[in-house]
Amino acid sequence: MSFSGTILNCGNYKIYVLKYGSNYLYVGKTKQKLGNKFGQSFRSYKNDLEGKREAGYGGYKWIKEYKNTDKILQLFVFDLGKSCTDNNAEAIEAEVVFRIRTKYNRWPEYQNEIHFFNDFANATEVANKIIQITND
Repeated sequence: MSFSGTILNCGNYKIYVLKYGSNYLYVGKTKQKLGNKFGQSFRSYKNDLEGKREAGYGGYKWIKEYKNTDKILQLFVFDLGKSCTDNNAEAIEAEVVFRIRTKYNRWPEYQNEIHFFNDFANATEVANKIIQITND
């Protein structure tokens, strides 16, 4: 799976937000190229459906409903910069998910887990900007 564009292929941590219409489906973080991240998930999901996966990561849960349909998904990707650490990225991811929960009274539909790291003071500020950009 390939995506074009500098932000999608850079080696910095990124936050990505997947939406269908006004519904938030998933918020994630990665340092990988987005094509690699999504490709791994689609392969893992296929292995799970075929009974090949014994344990571990089973791919994105939203694939079942949205794969091979004409539904158009929106993918927002935010480059967190070279100085961002794994814990910083997870803190921002958690804050974005929490902001969605607070604003819409529900978690992103296919969110399975979030990790909190309270030692990154700017996480709330960054999350608020992400919500502002991804909001309808």
